[in-house]
Amino acid sequence: MSAGDATNEVYLTLVYDGEALRDHALKADILSDIYKGIDELIKCANAVLNESGSIDITVEGYAPEGGCLKIPLRFREKIRLVKGFLPFIGENKTIQGITTLLSLIGLISKNIEHFACCAAGITLLSSVIDYYLQVSGRKIEKSEEGTDGNRSIVVDGKAYSVPELVLKLANHEVVRKNTKKILQPLSREGIQTFEVRDKEGQPIREKIRKQEAEPFLQASEQQECLDETVFPMLLSIIKISFKQRNKWEFSDGESHFSAVIKDQGFLNAIDNDKISFSKNSLLRAHVKRSQEIVNNKIQSTYEVTEILEILKPSTN
Repeated sequence: MSAGDATNEVYLTLVYDGEALRDHALKADILSDIYKGIDELIKCANAVLNESGSIDITVEGYAPEGGCLKIPLRFREKIRLVKGFLPFIGENKTIQGITTLLSLIGLISKNIEHFACCAAGITLLSSVIDYYLQVSGRKIEKSEEGTDGNRSIVVDGKAYSVPELVLKLANHEVVRKNTKKILQPLSREGIQTFEVRDKEGQPIREKIRKQEAEPFLQASEQQECLDETVFPMLLSIIKISFKQRNKWEFSDGESHFSAVIKDQGFLNAIDNDKISFSKNSLLRAHVKRSQEIVNNKIQSTYEVTEILEILKPSTN
């Protein structure tokens, strides 16, 4: 490290407990997955949230002490200084250090709580792990942008508020895969709990129990719903299909995509010759985007749920 770099170290211990671990042993392949999972998870979160080169994070194991199965870790971060200044000074940007990354992922929590109530009837999911535990295996019934920088979602009738940074990480394939590796031991017989402790051995997040993790661990890697969002869009028609259930092709000015028209009133009006189009006509519509994991890749699909207005081209 150069003399001008700002450095920081954070120590954590991942603790797994249960009857199967009374001899303080776990198979080497499981340990390998945990180490690899935490390393790839932190590196991915750093790459997603921070500009390349702003901060280096190294994940290290070190000699464990006695007790039930513990996996001591040391995270060493180095913030790169630019001509003696931190990279975000003078810019409207803030890098996310290792403590923030660990908090957003859910491996540490200052309040040692899984989630907190942020308003009457609304639960704040302040980390990726908490989001996975509450949402995995369940259908997101509603998702919309909030006024506080969080996204409001409804899952099985329960309302949650989720920070956008948490969703940005949670919807990333590598983050999901490696979070699952870390919690995977809970799927094995005889392992009941997972918790995280600091260097002094004090808990810094509430225990996760086997039954809490099961929906996330059992969720299919091949196809899993991440998010459903409905938002207004102005669409340019690229290709029209009048066959039932065939997709239309649209452009939003930046990208092309295919979408099924779900507005039956609009389709009926077309069938009855009550609607006509001309070249360069635009549609103002509500569009639903669904994101799923299919074969370990994020896949987006679109539906036009409601046509609000047909904008004819200007004659000028």
